[in-house]
Amino acid sequence: MELDLKELAARESEQVEWKENVADIDDVVATLSAFANDWANLGGGYVVCGAREGQDEHGFARVHTPGLTAARLKEIEGKVMGRCRERVDPPLTPLVREVTGDDPSRRVLVFIMPATGHAHSFRRGPARGPGSDSGKYYIRRSRSTEEARNGLFRELLVRKGALPPWAERPHPRAGVDAIDLLVLRDTLQRISQWDPDVPADEYLDEGYRISEFVPSLCVAEPLTGVLRPRNASLLLFGRDVLGFFPSAYVSFAVYPGPNRSERHSESVLVRGPLFEQVRTLKELMVPHTRRAHDKGDRAHPNLTTYPTRAVDEAIVNALVHRDYEIDDPIHVTVFSNRIEIVSPGALPSRVERERFLEGKATPSWRNRALAWFCRELDIAQALGQGIRTIRDQMRDAGCPPPEFELGEQSVACVLWANPRAARSALLLEVDGPIEIPTRLGITSIIELTRAGARSPVLRALPPDELAWEALMAEIDRGIELALESTRGELHVFGMAPYAAAAFLGRRLDDLARARAVRLHQLTPESGGWEELERTEDPTGPTPYFEPLREPPEAPDSTIPLLAIDGMHPIDESRCEPLAESLGATVYHLRAQSPAPMRPGQFAGASMELRRALSRLAARHPGAPLHVITSAPVALIIELGRLLSPSVFSSAIIHHFSPSSSSYVPVLDVVGRTVISSGP
Repeated sequence: MELDLKELAARESEQVEWKENVADIDDVVATLSAFANDWANLGGGYVVCGAREGQDEHGFARVHTPGLTAARLKEIEGKVMGRCRERVDPPLTPLVREVTGDDPSRRVLVFIMPATGHAHSFRRGPARGPGSDSGKYYIRRSRSTEEARNGLFRELLVRKGALPPWAERPHPRAGVDAIDLLVLRDTLQRISQWDPDVPADEYLDEGYRISEFVPSLCVAEPLTGVLRPRNASLLLFGRDVLGFFPSAYVSFAVYPGPNRSERHSESVLVRGPLFEQVRTLKELMVPHTRRAHDKGDRAHPNLTTYPTRAVDEAIVNALVHRDYEIDDPIHVTVFSNRIEIVSPGALPSRVERERFLEGKATPSWRNRALAWFCRELDIAQALGQGIRTIRDQMRDAGCPPPEFELGEQSVACVLWANPRAARSALLLEVDGPIEIPTRLGITSIIELTRAGARSPVLRALPPDELAWEALMAEIDRGIELALESTRGELHVFGMAPYAAAAFLGRRLDDLARARAVRLHQLTPESGGWEELERTEDPTGPTPYFEPLREPPEAPDSTIPLLAIDGMHPIDESRCEPLAESLGATVYHLRAQSPAPMRPGQFAGASMELRRALSRLAARHPGAPLHVITSAPVALIIELGRLLSPSVFSSAIIHHFSPSSSSYVPVLDVVGRTVISSGP
C-alpha cells in the first residue's frame, strides 16, 4: 500500500505523530501503544519518522520530508519493533512502510498501528527490577501522548473490556444482607416491577434481571458462589451506603452572600440510598426555588428565583453521572445569587465538550443502572436531554443561562438566580449588628448605618439634631441605592430607636411602594429573625390588640396621642402628663395579653393599627399625631409605612426617658423634622 503523506497531514491530529528526528525510541513506542488503545476512537494512528509538518511560501500546509538514511531507518525500525514485542503488554506488531522523501537517498519511515481490542501498557526501561517502570497505559489526546491516570485509566479498561463499569462490579465485602429489602420493595412497587408472589430473596438471585437494560442486582463469586451485590445495588438499596462508599454523600451548604467569606452558613450532609438523597436535596431546595410577584411587570408578574425542574435535573445528573471511584462527595452550595453543583469525575471522554455545552451531546451514561432506575421513577429523563432541559427551563423562567465548568476531576453546574426575583436586605443597625438568616438567600445587603456606631448619640435626650439629620440622609441614600441596583423583594431588618424605625418605614412607602417589602423581627424566644407574615386566611388574622380605647366624647380639635403596646404594656399613668402637656387626647392600643408580641401575631396587630390610624384621621383631621410605643421595631416600621402625608401632616415619635420617667418627642417622621427642644 502506497502512503500519501499529504493525505496523512489532513487527518485528525490525534491520529498522526510527526517525528523528523527520532530522539527517543520510547516516545515512538508509547505513541504506538496509545494508538492501539484508541482513546479517540479513530481506529488507530500513524507515527511518521523523518518528516515534519510545515507551510509553503503561501501559507498552505506542506509536508517536509528530509528522510532518514538507510542505516538510521533500519536502526529505528529494529528498536521500535523489538520494544513493541518486549515491553508492551500485550505485545504489538505495527505495520511498517517506507516512503520516498525529498532526497532519493533517504526514506521516510511510517509505523501504522491499528486499534486493538485490548488495553496495552508500555514499560520504559530495559528490564524489570527494583525501581524499574512496571508499565503505564498511554492514550492520545489532541496532538500529545499522555499517561492514562485515575479516571482515564479506569475508563480505558472499561472500554477494552478489561474491567466492568463501576456500577456493575460486585462489591467484594458486601453480602445480600447489605440490601434493605424494604427499600428494594418500595422502589420496585413504584416502577410496577414488584410481584408479591415472588419471594424477596429471588430478586437478589444472579439469574434474576428486573429489566433487560440492567444487569442482575447481585452476582455470584466464581469460586465460592457467594452472592455479592453490585455497586449500583448497594447505592440504590443499601442499608449502610457510606460503610461501603465513604464519599457517596452530598455536602449541602447555604451562604447568605455571594461567596464563602460570610461569617455564617448552614450546612447539611445528605446521606443514605440514592433516592433518599434525591428526595432530601429536593426538600432542601424548596426555599430557594420560591415564587415571587413583580408588580412592575404586568406582562409577566409571576416569576421564580430558580425553576424547580432545572434544579432537579442538575441535582439528579450530579448523583447519577458522578464518578463514584473518586474519593470526594458532591457539593451543592446555595449562594445569594446562584446555585453551584459540583460532581466528582470529568466529563466522559465519549461526550464531545462543545456539544455537551450546547445541550446536544449524544447520551452517555457512566452508571447505566442508576440512570435506568431514575428514568423509570420519573425523577430524571435519562435520555440525554438533561442539559438541554436545564437550559430551556432557565431561559423560560427569565434566568441567565446556566454555566458548566468541565474540569479534569469534576463537572460543575452553576445556576444563576432570576435577577427579577433576587432578594436584597436593608439593615438598620443602630443598636447592634444583624446576622441575616442564610435560608433567605439574600442577594445583596445594603447597610443603612454602621452597626452600633450611633446608638448612644441617637438615643440621647434631648435629640442630637445633626445626628438625626445624618441618619435620615443615610436612610434615603440606602433605599435609593437598593432601588437602583436590585430588583425583587426588599427584606428589612432593624435594631434601632423607634423614631428611626418609623422614619425608615415612611421612606420605604415613599420610595419603594411598588416593591414587595418583607419585615423581620428579632424574637426573644429563639434569638433569631422571623418574617412578620401578613395573613392569607380569608376569615382574617387573630386579633392581637383589644379594641382601640378612646374617650367617648373627645373634642375633634384636640391633638391625638396614640399609645401602642407590644413588648410590654404602657403604663397609662405616664400617658396622662404627656397628654396634658400637649393638650392631647389619649388613644390606646392595648394588648390582650402582657406577653411580648410574637411573629404570628403581627398580621392581627397590623390590621388593628391600620384601623386605629383611620379612626384618628377621621376624628382629628389635619391635627398632628403623637406616638408612644413599646411595640417591636418591625411593627413601628410598618407604622411608618401607614403614615401617609396626605392623611397626617405630621407624626411625632416619642422616646421614653428613664431618667425622668417621661416621654420626649424626637422626630416628626412625616415632616422629617428633629424635635430638639422637648415638649
